[in-house]
Parts: sequence; C-alpha cells; structure tokens
Amino acid sequence: CLIPLVVVVDSLFRKSDILFVSPQMLNKKKPLKNNVGKQESDQAFRMNLLDSPENEQGNSSILPFVETDENDGQENEMFSFFRERIHRPIFRMIVYHFLEVIFLIGLGFSMIDPKDTTGKSELWFYDIVTMIFVINYFIEDVLDIFRRKWTFFSSFWSFYSLINHSLFMLGGCLSSYGFYHLEDDNRAKLSGNHIVNVGSTFVSIAATMSFFRTVRWLLLFRTLGPVVVCIIRVLKDTVHIFILFLIIYVAFAIGTYSMFKPFKLQQSNGTPSYEMHDDKLTSVKGLFSAMFWRVFDPGEPDLASIVNATTLNGKDVDVLSLEFS
Repeated sequence: CLIPLVVVVDSLFRKSDILFVSPQMLNKKKPLKNNVGKQESDQAFRMNLLDSPENEQGNSSILPFVETDENDGQENEMFSFFRERIHRPIFRMIVYHFLEVIFLIGLGFSMIDPKDTTGKSELWFYDIVTMIFVINYFIEDVLDIFRRKWTFFSSFWSFYSLINHSLFMLGGCLSSYGFYHLEDDNRAKLSGNHIVNVGSTFVSIAATMSFFRTVRWLLLFRTLGPVVVCIIRVLKDTVHIFILFLIIYVAFAIGTYSMFKPFKLQQSNGTPSYEMHDDKLTSVKGLFSAMFWRVFDPGEPDLASIVNATTLNGKDVDVLSLEFS
C-alpha cells in the first residue's frame, strides 16, 4: 500500500526511475559508470602531463568536465527495498490481475446495467470505469505492436487481446454515434441493421471475449495450465481446417446454385412444369445459409428435390421428379 507514495517521492525528489530500472539493471550500470569515469580521469591526467606550465591554467578546465556523481554509492535502503519488491514478477502479476478483476466487475455492471431506465440514455460510474479501462488496453495493444513488430502476432493471447479491444472500440464508437442522434435508448423499436444495434452487438461479443479471456489465469496452475495450452493448439489447427472447409464450401455452393438457378428464373416468368420443393437453394442468401447449417444438422433431402407440378383428380399436386433425382 506504500508503493504509490514511494513512487511519487521518487518522481519528485529523485531520478524517477524506480518503476523502470530493476535492481539488476541498476547493478549493471554501476560498473559501467565506474569504468567510463576511470577512463576519462586517466585521459585528463595524461593531457595535463603533456601540457606545458604556461598552458596549465587553460588546460585545468578539462577536469571539471569529468562527471562525478555523489550518489554512485549504495542506494538508500528504503528505496532499494521497494525497488526490489516492485520489480518482482509475482507482484506485477498480482497488480495486473487485480486491475483486470476491477475491469471485469465494471464490465459486468455495464452489461447488466442495473440502473438502466426506459427512455433515458445515461452513463453511470461503472460505464465510465469500463471505458477508461478499454481505452487504456487498446492504446497499450497498439503501442505494443510498434514495440514488438511482427512478434506481437506470434502470441495467441496478444492477438486475441487486440481483436477483443478493437471490437470494444468499434462497437463503442458506433453505439455512441447512434445514441447521440436518438431521443431515447429504446433499441427494441429499431431495425437490426441500425448503427446502434450493430455497435451494441460488437460490444456484446467483445464482452464475451473479455470474460472468456480469464481462461489464461488457469495457466498459473500446474494441473489446468497444460489443458489450456492444449486447447489453444487445437484452436490454431481449427483455423487451418476452416480454410480447407471454406474452399470446399464455396466450390459446392457455386455448383449447386448453377444447377437450381433455372427453376427460380422459370418460376418468376410463370408456372413451370418442374419446380423446387424448397426454393432455398435457388437464391444466393438461402443457398449459403442452408448449406452452412447442413454441416451441423445434415439431412432435409427436400432442399434438393425437384417436383413436377401436375393435376391429379382435379387437384394440383407436386410429384417427385425421377428424372432429376
């Protein structure tokens, strides 16, 4: 609890490096500084010996340029104690996870919004806390990309964090812009394509990703950590499988659409002798939707059935066409 006070004192009255210079870095700097100072002193001493007595007064000005630091000795015990504690990885992990817990609590309240009232678009304290965290996380991700370059994308969680916070920023901007032009926050009377509903959907997806990101906390445990690593590797392989699936999916979709499209065109010109039992595969929108869900729920042969529209006993009936079966 005294760390913030020590940091403030270090920033005002010392070199303001207690947060950025670890004890190991400080110990490495001391021998280097001593070697540099010794070399400069030897060089100045040799130059004074070579100079003549007449120029002694002019050359004596070299000596003041030799840098001396009264604080080259041992660091103050109190600041040394806090420097060592601040730069312990376990303490940084505790602070980081503590802040993330606060962010998740604020995000949970923002999603539930217990103080929400009908007809009013208001920001409460938990909404402001969530926005501050999201903006800081997003800026941190962007700066991390410039620092690490392409190595940033080598980590699954870094890339996951970037997508998560980008969705937050995009959804928040769209929602804010939409609510600014609305009289109230009743999204139920708006279309699903409205900018407010689109932005709110992005925010909801990002919130789901944020709570799912707590899975990486399990990496700290000996038993659950390997399971999480295994799942991440499986997800990476799933991306490769999805690329292969996408190629197969598009190939069969184009072939299927080319076969069933004529029945849709003939139906628009009049009553054809042959028609589709279900016309989902005759339109682009219905085709991609029907074929996608067939992966998870195979069946429904009527989607590809062609029937013959005929009259039987004075009634219009559809008879399955064996020619097209």
